[in-house]
Amino acid sequence: MKKLLLLPLLVLPLAACTPSQGVKPRMYAGNSAEILTAISQIATTIQPLGGYDYFSVTEVTPTQVTVRANPTIGMQFLAGNQPITATFTALQSGNSTSVSHFAKLGTNAVTPSSAVDTRIENVYKELATRFTMLP
Repeated sequence: MKKLLLLPLLVLPLAACTPSQGVKPRMYAGNSAEILTAISQIATTIQPLGGYDYFSVTEVTPTQVTVRANPTIGMQFLAGNQPITATFTALQSGNSTSVSHFAKLGTNAVTPSSAVDTRIENVYKELATRFTMLP
């Protein structure tokens, strides 16, 4: 019986690791390096929620860029130090690149259509003005 009670504790962390929270990756014509550079530029113009700083780039790899927004001092007082992070992954295949993201508020995954996710969607909207979207 005790083993069954521990099962949710094991499954929940794994669920938080799923990429892009069930959202289908978007395909763009272009190489991954250019797209990741554009994501880095676009994301820093976005404030994910009131009471948070704008996103800043915290890590860049050949396939990913991670951005983070810290709560303001007032928000920390109200809700604790719960940063918002988003990791965008760009995987290139030939002349096309698949882009997806995974976002967290503190340690919890951001759900699709939430206020934070809606702001993150602005990255994709701006990417579509810079790169051709593919089906």
